[in-house]
Amino acid sequence: MFCDNTVMSSVSCVQMMWSVVILLSTALSVESYTVPDSYERLDHGDQLKIYLPKSAEMLEFSPADNPSQTYLYWQKSGHRLIKGRVSGTVSDRHWYIDTVTYQDEGTYTQRDYWRKEISTVKVAVTGEANFVTCKVGENLRISLQGIDLADATLYFSGEAGNFTLVRDGARVSQDLPDYFDRVVTQHDSIIIKHVNYTDEGRYTVRNRRGREVSATGMALKGWSLFAIFTSTDHTINKTR
Repeated sequence: MFCDNTVMSSVSCVQMMWSVVILLSTALSVESYTVPDSYERLDHGDQLKIYLPKSAEMLEFSPADNPSQTYLYWQKSGHRLIKGRVSGTVSDRHWYIDTVTYQDEGTYTQRDYWRKEISTVKVAVTGEANFVTCKVGENLRISLQGIDLADATLYFSGEAGNFTLVRDGARVSQDLPDYFDRVVTQHDSIIIKHVNYTDEGRYTVRNRRGREVSATGMALKGWSLFAIFTSTDHTINKTR
């Protein structure tokens, strides 16, 4: 910096220098709170966790199917929390959705007090795939992975055939002899009671839009092929 003593007093020069130092310090301080952009791919029903730095004043969400729309989910001033939950200290604070669904796909943007973008988190959700083994007579529990029962449809496919067991939360299995009175719906799951060899196969949960929420493969364990093919009443003796 150049100061002309003929125009500016030494006091004014010092004041200007300090002003520049303060501005630079402020800029560096703000820059230190920036967070790198990130991308998250989660299974339906997983937990979403987003770090909120000290400089974060608000968290906004733009859905993947309508990116021009923006929703405010959290704001520091006034302790506003529209969706999710916040936990942790000021220096280690996070925002959570405990069970994500397809409705949570999109871009999460953190902004500071001046509404300047700090970082973004892009979230994609995929259907969960898993495989379980059961013993004959056990119950098979299929989680709805965070969707409402009224939005859930359950399909079965296997050697016994292809069936719809639940449609939009209502049982439609009562007309199927092998599933009569064995399908139980709960607010967060669907249960197949007393499984047997005809229940081996794939169980697919879809939401009301037809998107796959989960796919569960089920097989029996500890049972002989001879017992399976000679049983006439679906009561199978365990191989010893």
